[in-house]
Amino acid sequence: MAEVAARSGVSVRSVFRHFDDIESLHAAAVERHTETLLPRYAALPMVGSKEERIAGLAAHRAALFEEIAPVRVVADRLEIKSDAVAKGLGFARRALRDQLVALFAEETAGLLEADRVELLDALDAVAGWDFWQHLRTVQGCSVSRSQAIVARTVSALLHNG
Repeated sequence: MAEVAARSGVSVRSVFRHFDDIESLHAAAVERHTETLLPRYAALPMVGSKEERIAGLAAHRAALFEEIAPVRVVADRLEIKSDAVAKGLGFARRALRDQLVALFAEETAGLLEADRVELLDALDAVAGWDFWQHLRTVQGCSVSRSQAIVARTVSALLHNG
């Protein structure tokens, strides 16, 4: 709370006038962040050829992940300490997974259920935040190179899946 107060330019007492504890502050932050980002989850185009949908997915995730990066890094650290943050991240993960299910319904329709789930798990991994963060921070890839790697990997999975 002291850090929040200092960054906000108010006293700790002022922060506690609005929030009972740090968890209620986390809950308010998650709610606000979710409201802000909700339209971004729906912005992914769901039509076009497989190649167009893959390119759209990679571009969408690149823009989204670059936008949320500063907040997401903090959220990842807080997830084990905060139920509100864990719930918010769970919602985001499900929303991104649901995008993949809808986006590649045609490609996964004829698969056995176990194979479909396995392919969706793999797609979720390579089109997800952790893979993006690895490309950007560990491997030092640019946004455009990371986007190309995500598209190539998704394409390979769908071709071989």
